[in-house]
Order: sequence, then structure tokens, then C-alpha cells
Amino acid sequence: HPPPAAIVHGVRLATGVTLLLDGGGRAPSPDDLAEITAASEALLSVLRHHDLAPPEGKKLP
Repeated sequence: HPPPAAIVHGVRLATGVTLLLDGGGRAPSPDDLAEITAASEALLSVLRHHDLAPPEGKKLP
């Protein structure tokens, strides 16, 4: 049997990049979002370097 449907929370880190939080049990707070945003800079840099995310400030087509 497939697992039951569940609510997940998503945090848009940048255009085209969304972090899904599955199983945390609560939505991120404003303080959580600030820390996640700060921590995401290194990940976004790697994704952009490998053309897996649009350059900073550029929208998806």
C-alpha cells in the first residue's frame, strides 16, 4: 500500500530552488527561515556553478 498523503512544507531558496521539509511536524518560523536562508548560500552557489539553478537575480523562462 502507498504511504498516506502528508503535508510537507516548502521554502523557496531562490528562483527555481525550493527546499521541501518532509516530516518536521511544523512550519518553519521566521527565525528558522532566516537561518535556512543564510545557510543556503553555499548550496545555491554550487547549484549555480553547475547550471542547476538560474544565476542570481535571473528569473526562470
